[in-house]
Amino acid sequence: MIEKVEFIFDYLTAKNIKISENLFNDDFKSYSTPLTLFSFKETLDNLKIKSSILNIPLNEITLLPGKFVTILRNNSSEFSFVYVKMYKGKYSFKMENMIFNLDENQLEERWLGQVLLINEKLKASSIENKMLPKCSILPNKNTKVIGFGNSLIIKGSLNEIFINIIGNNNEIIFKKNTEVFNCYLYFRGNNNRLEIGKNCRIKNTSFRLEDSNSIIKFGKFSTIESGNISATESKKIIVGKNCMFSNNISILTSDSHSILDAASKKRLNPAGDIIIDSHVWINRNTSILKNVSVGCSSIISTGSIVTKNVPSNAIVAGVPAKVIKTNVSWSRQLIKDFT
Repeated sequence: MIEKVEFIFDYLTAKNIKISENLFNDDFKSYSTPLTLFSFKETLDNLKIKSSILNIPLNEITLLPGKFVTILRNNSSEFSFVYVKMYKGKYSFKMENMIFNLDENQLEERWLGQVLLINEKLKASSIENKMLPKCSILPNKNTKVIGFGNSLIIKGSLNEIFINIIGNNNEIIFKKNTEVFNCYLYFRGNNNRLEIGKNCRIKNTSFRLEDSNSIIKFGKFSTIESGNISATESKKIIVGKNCMFSNNISILTSDSHSILDAASKKRLNPAGDIIIDSHVWINRNTSILKNVSVGCSSIISTGSIVTKNVPSNAIVAGVPAKVIKTNVSWSRQLIKDFT
């Protein structure tokens, strides 16, 4: 524990701040590992030093004052406190009595996102809120966030969620009683939104949102066992309530590459929205492609590729999928009595 806080203790003593080393280390031991900048807030408060602690993405450090303290991973993947000085746009780092420089890629690999703003007199440095929008996505080993104003609102439970965001003002919302397991959330662009409604169960699924104003939204009581859900080119995927998706489900608003007219070079395959109504059952190994709507209480058979609209209360099957039966519905409950 001592080696991890050694630099901060050295910094305090170098500024002629009287502090007991045992007291300082005891303060840190009262917090969980790994250490964060919040770990020494109590020590600073006891010294009547007001701290200013922010969670920020990497590209916002250019807005910070010329000196601050942060935490970086060291070469052994442990955490170390670092005193940072900026001079003429370049950053110099002091960690464990060593002074070094990192290029942008090296810094990105080590950045954890929490910053304590201080000046040379160890007083908190202020910064305008409008200059530094709040980022509510806390950094951890499964999180990479670069951009302004991204937010995560959790009212359900998460387990092994991987978040990778480059962009601004993206929003992730998991509503009450929703369970999300082993999912990968990938954002590229601005103002994109992922919303999972109440009482959903989402497992083993990759959500990809790209460009700007793309939307993925699941209604309440919907479930998915595994899949790839991708909304790009400012399009949306809307799933109604009480839908049941099996394994290896693919839902894509775009082909991800361009098909061009050979003569005019104009693109022939624009992206399109996907709207799936309530109470839809999608079986395993199925793909739902752009510009498709699926009516309520319909069933998509195993291995289908859906390229055209599906009416309500219908079963579709095949490649491409076609209607094979109408006037049907379905239930999650297995009814064994056929009489």
